[in-house]
Amino acid sequence: MEMTESQVVNEWISRGEARGRLVGRRQSLLRLLTKRFSGAVPDEVVRFINEQESPEVLDHWFDAAVEVYTFPQFLAVLKM
Repeated sequence: MEMTESQVVNEWISRGEARGRLVGRRQSLLRLLTKRFSGAVPDEVVRFINEQESPEVLDHWFDAAVEVYTFPQFLAVLKM
């Protein structure tokens, strides 16, 4: 019996992997913010980050969180 790959199944797998990477980026950013700025990240910021669908934007925010000196500076990058 020959096995063939299903394009539909491969698409589902690809979407699942992309979703997992997106979730991982969000979690990493939130962890960095919590560690870097010594405290809980406000719920509004958590929601804003968790609603972001662009990996590129999340990467930009992560880099900014590493580079800025204060949490208010980071918020200015978010432009909420």
